[in-house]
Amino acid sequence: MAFVEMANKEEGNAAIDGLNGTQIRGREIKVNEALPKKPFPEKSRSRY
Repeated sequence: MAFVEMANKEEGNAAIDGLNGTQIRGREIKVNEALPKKPFPEKSRSRY
């Protein structure tokens, strides 16, 4: 797993289009845009 920052969205999309599904050392790679995780709802720690 790796994260790469691009200068702008157009360069990022070009990298995704050009690299997604290609092979490195015989293994197919997936390239996509990283999205922030949704926060988990806070749960009460009280049992009552």
